[in-house]
Amino acid sequence: MRNKNLTSALAASLLLSCSYALDFDDISNLPCDCLPDYVCLKGSDQCVPQGSVEDFKFCTPDAADPDALCQQGSKCIDLDGNGNRCLPPCTITNYSTPNTGQRVRDECPTGTLCWETERGGYCSEGECSEIRQDCPITQKCVAVNGAGRCFTTCNIFDGRDACAGNDICHLLLDSNVTSCVSSGNAIIGQICDDATPCAKFDTSTGVERPMICAKPIGSDDNRRCQPICVPGNSSAFTCKTEESCQLVATNVDAVTGANLGICK
Repeated sequence: MRNKNLTSALAASLLLSCSYALDFDDISNLPCDCLPDYVCLKGSDQCVPQGSVEDFKFCTPDAADPDALCQQGSKCIDLDGNGNRCLPPCTITNYSTPNTGQRVRDECPTGTLCWETERGGYCSEGECSEIRQDCPITQKCVAVNGAGRCFTTCNIFDGRDACAGNDICHLLLDSNVTSCVSSGNAIIGQICDDATPCAKFDTSTGVERPMICAKPIGSDDNRRCQPICVPGNSSAFTCKTEESCQLVATNVDAVTGANLGICK
């Protein structure tokens, strides 16, 4: 009789256990440790599904794996000091060539642009209005993909002294605005773009000649790193004997109306 009672009690216990498990028809918010495809929020000791935070929404940095909260490819990043958000990746750019605009439009949602972080490039909102021009006095707001960014302006005809450090004075996008942007490692004659920028100077002649990534107006060639010059003014910047100063952009200097060329 006792064995029969024990058997009945064990069966009842198993039934209760099954019923208890089935009560959790949604396994979100269970305490950590978490099942696969879930992320532990350490502060609240609960599990949430991976990929449950949409792009540009806030993600908590106290998760066991904050990036896992974001949808595929996006990362949990504090870009501007206002909190961690899930941001989609993009190709780091210095915004120096006309192809930049299309790349940013391809990689970032409208109303955002690509920002460089310690973890790579990520899309986020702009910081200024191109209409209001509300950047600091030494900067100019230029819009890309419906979002504004403040760029430090420079006079490209100041040559080697136009920008401090390793920055180079360069045309932005497809405009005549010149700004200090990050230089790169591409040398004279090499194909370049906004993601593979030129070195600050060409030193092949023993003289530091400022370079930009450009091609002559009307040319079908790729953009290449070439020293700058002023068409019709050989005293401003000197091209080598075998080079000629070819026009790249007109009216680059708003005061003098000077055109910009490259030695090629």
